[in-house]
Amino acid sequence: MNIQLKPNQEQFIQKQLKSGRFNNSEQVIYTAFYLLEILDQDD
Repeated sequence: MNIQLKPNQEQFIQKQLKSGRFNNSEQVIYTAFYLLEILDQDD
């Protein structure tokens, strides 16, 4: 699957990478989906 990110989303990912919090963009996306799954469980 290929997705197209908006410029602000790409900037957010780059900010996370520069902070050292994540090693690559895949980790950022994985974490975002993980958190979304947790939020979805509350419904």
